[in-house]
Amino acid sequence: MKLWAIAGPIAAGKSTLVEILSDAGAYIIDADKLGHRVLEQAEIIEAIKCEFGIEYTDRSILSELVFSDSTKLKKLNQIVRPQLEAAIIKSIEKVSSMNPQPPLAVLDAAVYFQFTSLPKMDLTISVTASEELRVMRLMDRNDLSQQQAQARIESQRDLYAGFLEAEMVMVNDGTEEQFKEVSMKFVDEKYPHQ
Repeated sequence: MKLWAIAGPIAAGKSTLVEILSDAGAYIIDADKLGHRVLEQAEIIEAIKCEFGIEYTDRSILSELVFSDSTKLKKLNQIVRPQLEAAIIKSIEKVSSMNPQPPLAVLDAAVYFQFTSLPKMDLTISVTASEELRVMRLMDRNDLSQQQAQARIESQRDLYAGFLEAEMVMVNDGTEEQFKEVSMKFVDEKYPHQ
């Protein structure tokens, strides 16, 4: 089984590539979904309450709090990341033990390069786009103000160097249709499937 990781800043188009790989038969490990499950664990809820003084019941409240303050975001990451990394490793092990084993498993993890103990990937890919485009996409997709969208992008500023560590960087500065076409060509070349 091949193991790929796809990373990239918010609203760059990572999900488009992941969807095309899924349609081609790749098994997707979604770090966001795993992260949401981690946030529902009693000890994480208690740690968030102790750190931020809020009852965590709504992700949007927590998002608003941490995306407007980089110190709070770092604190949240310190609380959540070890459990999330453990959950990802467990998911990779589960896929590896499947019979039959999928030919390709893809870890969809925006912050992949922040993890320290994941198994080695066969290929790492970052999907990027200009900041201006990502602001517009976030405003449209998440119904955010320009200030809110900019704050979310700013919250990832220290991750940008990591995105460039990928073996392959795909730039998505065109339309969604153009990026789908590029992604499909890439998948056909790198992951021949039935």
